[in-house]
Amino acid sequence: MEAKLISPKGSEMPAVGRRVIEEGVEKDGKKYFRERTWLEKDGKKLTEYTKLVRKDDTGFYSIMEGQEGAVEKREIVLPLKVGKSWEFPARPDFMVKCTVIGLEAVTIGSKTYENCFHLRTSGAEGKYVEDFWEAPIEGSVKSEGTYADGTKITLTIKEFKAGK
Repeated sequence: MEAKLISPKGSEMPAVGRRVIEEGVEKDGKKYFRERTWLEKDGKKLTEYTKLVRKDDTGFYSIMEGQEGAVEKREIVLPLKVGKSWEFPARPDFMVKCTVIGLEAVTIGSKTYENCFHLRTSGAEGKYVEDFWEAPIEGSVKSEGTYADGTKITLTIKEFKAGK
């Protein structure tokens, strides 16, 4: 994904966001995929995290790797429906509320992604707000986040490669 970080003072830094879905992992009798996500600038990683992810008829679940005591949490409640809301712990000390805002078309460059669910997540006391758009095949195609200190990050899909 193309990334743009904007500081509270307005300076912009272009970067690249990458997400790779790797091999399957079994944990507690459930099958997950390892998902690595990182942000880089000039080939140097700025941030990185890895989590185990799975999906079933009731939701999209994840477990953070490398976090002591991490447990499975449901990040997205399925089926998605406009107006639906739920909460989940992003971290042990940080609850996030997610709401389905609408069903929209999103145009990025010359490509339009139809029937994207527009979701909004917000953290405790408004310290974090993110709007993101989930396309039926590609997943997240656009994200706009704002942090408590005023830092903003925008991510837009650049390339999608379907797995085997």
